Amino acid sequence: MSPPRLDPRDLARRLRRRRRLIWLAAAMALALLVYADHRCYLLYEGDDWARYDRRSFVVSRVVDGRRLVIAAADGDDATTAVRLWGIEPPPEGPPEAPPEIPPEVSPHGSPRFPQAVDRPMHWRWPAETVTLVRELAEDKTVRLALPARVTRSAKTGELLACVYLPDGSCLNERLLAAGLAVTKVPETTGRPDPFAERFALIQRQAQNDRVGTWRRAAVADRWD
Repeated sequence: MSPPRLDPRDLARRLRRRRRLIWLAAAMALALLVYADHRCYLLYEGDDWARYDRRSFVVSRVVDGRRLVIAAADGDDATTAVRLWGIEPPPEGPPEAPPEIPPEVSPHGSPRFPQAVDRPMHWRWPAETVTLVRELAEDKTVRLALPARVTRSAKTGELLACVYLPDGSCLNERLLAAGLAVTKVPETTGRPDPFAERFALIQRQAQNDRVGTWRRAAVADRWD
Protein backbone atom coordinates (compact mmCIF):
# COMPACT_ATOMS: atom_id res chain seq x y z
CA MET A 1 0.00 0.00 0.00
CA SER A 2 1.54 3.30 -1.09
CA PRO A 3 1.64 6.26 1.36
CA PRO A 4 -0.89 9.03 0.83
CA ARG A 5 0.26 11.82 -1.44
CA LEU A 6 0.69 15.26 0.12
CA ASP A 7 -1.09 18.19 -1.35
CA PRO A 8 1.60 20.37 -3.03
CA ARG A 9 0.13 23.47 -1.42
CA ASP A 10 0.30 21.87 2.04
CA LEU A 11 3.88 20.81 1.40
CA ALA A 12 4.82 24.36 0.37
CA ARG A 13 3.27 25.77 3.54
CA ARG A 14 5.25 23.32 5.66
CA LEU A 15 8.50 24.25 3.94
CA ARG A 16 7.84 27.98 4.41
CA ARG A 17 7.06 27.41 8.09
CA ARG A 18 10.25 25.42 8.56
CA ARG A 19 12.34 28.09 6.86
CA ARG A 20 10.82 30.78 9.10
CA LEU A 21 11.65 28.74 12.21
CA ILE A 22 15.23 28.23 11.03
CA TRP A 23 15.70 31.95 10.35
CA LEU A 24 14.18 32.83 13.72
CA ALA A 25 16.48 30.43 15.56
CA ALA A 26 19.50 31.79 13.68
CA ALA A 27 18.56 35.39 14.49
CA MET A 28 18.13 34.56 18.18
CA ALA A 29 21.49 32.76 18.26
CA LEU A 30 23.21 35.72 16.60
CA ALA A 31 21.62 38.16 19.04
CA LEU A 32 22.83 36.05 21.99
CA LEU A 33 26.36 35.93 20.57
CA VAL A 34 26.44 39.71 20.09
CA TYR A 35 25.17 40.25 23.64
CA ALA A 36 27.73 37.81 25.04
CA ASP A 37 30.52 39.55 23.13
CA HIS A 38 29.61 42.98 24.44
CA ARG A 39 29.27 41.64 28.00
CA CYS A 40 32.68 39.98 27.64
CA TYR A 41 31.26 36.50 28.30
CA LEU A 42 33.24 35.27 25.28
CA LEU A 43 36.38 37.06 26.51
CA TYR A 44 36.06 39.48 23.60
CA GLU A 45 37.93 42.70 24.18
CA GLY A 46 36.26 45.22 21.95
CA ASP A 47 37.01 48.67 20.65
CA ASP A 48 37.48 50.29 24.07
CA TRP A 49 40.35 47.95 24.91
CA ALA A 50 41.98 48.55 21.53
CA ARG A 51 41.56 52.32 21.81
CA TYR A 52 42.31 52.97 25.48
CA ASP A 53 43.78 50.02 27.40
CA ARG A 54 47.48 50.44 28.31
CA ARG A 55 47.63 53.65 26.28
CA SER A 56 48.64 57.12 27.44
CA PHE A 57 46.59 60.33 27.27
CA VAL A 58 46.72 63.87 28.61
CA VAL A 59 44.17 64.74 31.31
CA SER A 60 42.63 67.98 30.10
CA ARG A 61 40.36 68.47 33.11
CA VAL A 62 39.48 67.03 36.52
CA VAL A 63 35.72 67.18 37.14
CA ASP A 64 35.57 65.79 40.69
CA GLY A 65 37.19 63.16 42.88
CA ARG A 66 36.80 60.36 40.37
CA ARG A 67 35.91 61.94 37.02
CA LEU A 68 38.47 63.06 34.48
CA VAL A 69 38.38 64.26 30.91
CA ILE A 70 41.16 63.07 28.61
CA ALA A 71 42.23 64.54 25.30
CA ALA A 72 41.06 61.66 23.13
CA ALA A 73 38.13 61.47 20.74
CA ASP A 74 35.15 59.37 21.82
CA GLY A 75 32.75 58.94 18.94
CA ASP A 76 31.53 62.40 17.93
CA ASP A 77 33.06 64.02 21.00
CA ALA A 78 36.54 65.53 20.95
CA THR A 79 37.26 64.30 24.49
CA THR A 80 36.61 61.15 26.52
CA ALA A 81 34.96 61.14 29.94
CA VAL A 82 36.77 58.78 32.33
CA ARG A 83 35.61 57.57 35.73
CA LEU A 84 38.05 56.01 38.15
CA TRP A 85 36.90 52.42 38.40
CA GLY A 86 36.16 50.74 41.71
CA ILE A 87 35.99 53.77 43.98
CA GLU A 88 33.21 55.84 45.52
CA PRO A 89 33.07 58.98 47.70
CA PRO A 90 33.86 58.23 51.35
CA PRO A 91 30.86 58.04 53.70
CA GLU A 92 31.20 61.43 55.32
CA GLY A 93 29.61 64.85 54.92
CA PRO A 94 26.02 65.69 53.91
CA PRO A 95 24.74 65.16 50.39
CA GLU A 96 24.90 68.14 48.08
CA ALA A 97 23.81 69.08 44.58
CA PRO A 98 26.13 67.70 41.89
CA PRO A 99 28.64 70.08 40.32
CA GLU A 100 27.63 71.95 37.21
CA ILE A 101 29.29 70.44 34.16
CA PRO A 102 30.67 73.20 31.93
CA PRO A 103 29.76 73.09 28.24
CA GLU A 104 33.38 72.69 27.12
CA VAL A 105 33.37 69.15 28.52
CA SER A 106 30.94 68.25 25.75
CA PRO A 107 31.78 70.31 22.67
CA HIS A 108 29.06 68.62 20.63
CA GLY A 109 26.20 69.54 22.93
CA SER A 110 25.41 66.21 24.63
CA PRO A 111 26.28 66.08 28.36
CA ARG A 112 29.32 63.93 29.02
CA PHE A 113 28.06 63.17 32.53
CA PRO A 114 24.25 63.05 32.13
CA GLN A 115 23.53 61.04 35.26
CA ALA A 116 25.68 63.28 37.43
CA VAL A 117 23.72 66.27 36.15
CA ASP A 118 20.29 64.67 36.46
CA ARG A 119 20.78 63.09 39.89
CA PRO A 120 19.30 65.51 42.45
CA MET A 121 21.70 64.65 45.31
CA HIS A 122 24.96 62.78 45.73
CA TRP A 123 27.63 62.31 48.36
CA ARG A 124 30.23 65.04 48.41
CA TRP A 125 33.83 64.33 47.55
CA PRO A 126 36.08 65.77 50.26
CA ALA A 127 37.88 68.90 49.09
CA GLU A 128 41.24 67.24 49.69
CA THR A 129 40.28 64.40 47.32
CA VAL A 130 39.57 66.78 44.44
CA THR A 131 42.68 68.81 45.26
CA LEU A 132 44.86 65.70 45.26
CA VAL A 133 43.41 64.41 41.98
CA ARG A 134 44.02 67.78 40.32
CA GLU A 135 47.55 67.96 41.71
CA LEU A 136 48.42 64.45 40.54
CA ALA A 137 46.57 64.18 37.23
CA GLU A 138 45.43 67.46 35.69
CA ASP A 139 47.47 68.39 32.59
CA LYS A 140 49.53 65.24 33.12
CA THR A 141 50.05 62.31 30.77
CA VAL A 142 48.47 59.22 32.32
CA ARG A 143 48.12 55.60 31.27
CA LEU A 144 44.76 53.82 31.41
CA ALA A 145 44.10 50.22 32.40
CA LEU A 146 40.55 49.00 31.80
CA PRO A 147 38.80 46.56 34.14
CA ALA A 148 38.44 42.96 33.07
CA ARG A 149 34.67 42.90 32.67
CA VAL A 150 32.84 46.08 31.63
CA THR A 151 34.53 49.16 30.19
CA ARG A 152 31.63 51.64 30.37
CA SER A 153 29.23 52.83 33.02
CA ALA A 154 25.79 51.49 32.10
CA LYS A 155 24.17 54.69 33.40
CA THR A 156 26.46 57.42 32.10
CA GLY A 157 28.54 55.87 29.33
CA GLU A 158 31.75 57.04 31.01
CA LEU A 159 34.87 55.01 30.37
CA LEU A 160 35.82 53.03 33.48
CA ALA A 161 39.55 52.79 34.13
CA CYS A 162 42.42 52.59 36.55
CA VAL A 163 44.60 55.62 35.93
CA TYR A 164 48.37 55.32 36.20
CA LEU A 165 50.28 58.52 36.93
CA PRO A 166 53.62 59.60 35.44
CA ASP A 167 55.47 58.11 38.44
CA GLY A 168 53.87 54.71 37.75
CA SER A 169 51.50 54.73 40.74
CA CYS A 170 47.77 54.08 40.37
CA LEU A 171 45.54 57.08 41.11
CA ASN A 172 42.67 54.84 42.24
CA GLU A 173 44.99 53.17 44.75
CA ARG A 174 46.48 56.47 45.92
CA LEU A 175 43.02 57.74 46.88
CA LEU A 176 42.17 54.52 48.69
CA ALA A 177 45.51 54.48 50.54
CA ALA A 178 44.99 58.09 51.65
CA GLY A 179 41.49 57.29 52.94
CA LEU A 180 40.02 59.78 50.48
CA ALA A 181 37.82 57.21 48.69
CA VAL A 182 36.26 53.83 49.39
CA THR A 183 36.29 50.84 47.12
CA LYS A 184 33.14 49.54 45.49
CA VAL A 185 33.78 46.81 42.97
CA PRO A 186 30.69 45.33 41.26
CA GLU A 187 30.17 41.61 41.72
CA THR A 188 30.64 39.71 38.48
CA THR A 189 30.81 36.17 37.25
CA GLY A 190 33.38 34.68 34.94
CA ARG A 191 36.82 36.26 34.58
CA PRO A 192 37.89 37.78 37.94
CA ASP A 193 39.16 41.34 37.98
CA PRO A 194 42.78 41.64 39.15
CA PHE A 195 42.17 45.04 40.76
CA ALA A 196 39.33 44.03 43.09
CA GLU A 197 41.29 42.11 45.73
CA ARG A 198 44.11 44.65 45.75
CA PHE A 199 41.69 47.54 46.25
CA ALA A 200 40.12 45.76 49.24
CA LEU A 201 43.54 45.18 50.83
CA ILE A 202 44.57 48.82 50.36
CA GLN A 203 41.31 50.04 51.91
CA ARG A 204 41.73 47.69 54.88
CA GLN A 205 45.21 49.10 55.49
CA ALA A 206 43.87 52.66 55.35
CA GLN A 207 41.19 51.70 57.87
CA ASN A 208 43.76 50.17 60.19
CA ASP A 209 45.96 53.27 59.91
CA ARG A 210 42.97 55.59 60.49
CA VAL A 211 43.91 57.92 57.64
CA GLY A 212 41.66 60.27 55.72
CA THR A 213 38.01 59.52 56.27
CA TRP A 214 38.94 56.62 58.57
CA ARG A 215 40.18 59.06 61.20
CA ARG A 216 36.63 59.07 62.48
CA ALA A 217 36.14 55.86 64.45
CA ALA A 218 32.42 55.78 63.72
CA VAL A 219 33.03 55.71 59.98
CA ALA A 220 35.68 53.00 60.25
CA ASP A 221 33.44 50.86 62.44
CA ARG A 222 30.52 51.25 60.00
CA TRP A 223 32.66 49.76 57.22
CA ASP A 224 34.24 46.95 59.26
